[in-house]
Amino acid sequence: MVDVGNLKAAVDLEKRSGFMKLYFDIRGWVELTCDRCLEKYRQQVENTAEIFVKFGENDREDDDQVIWILPEEHRINLAQLIYEYIVLSIPLKHVHPPGENGESGCNKEMIERLSDHQPGTGENPAGVDPRWEKLKKLRNNN
Repeated sequence: MVDVGNLKAAVDLEKRSGFMKLYFDIRGWVELTCDRCLEKYRQQVENTAEIFVKFGENDREDDDQVIWILPEEHRINLAQLIYEYIVLSIPLKHVHPPGENGESGCNKEMIERLSDHQPGTGENPAGVDPRWEKLKKLRNNN
């Protein structure tokens, strides 16, 4: 989903007697494809999160906010967590942010081409396919 980007992830570790707490702060941009005009653009993203690391003999999945590790472990791989936090910070709609003057940042030529294919334009301004009208007449006759 995300191939190009420039992000910084800061992770703070707070060690307590029975567990550890990790604080994530992720900021930067990712390159996305606009849903409207299909051009690439840079989407600013930021996310902050915290997660607990607890020690135990078996893998348990009590909560999404808790990672269980073996007591003899000395490392935690955070790459997958950081990736998931980045993906969660991307908005569902991928559209160019508005420009300085409030106008859409989308490719104007592509938006004009798309508007030519909207219902109610072109050969059939009503937006209804004449074949459907003939089928409706058949249904009404029965």
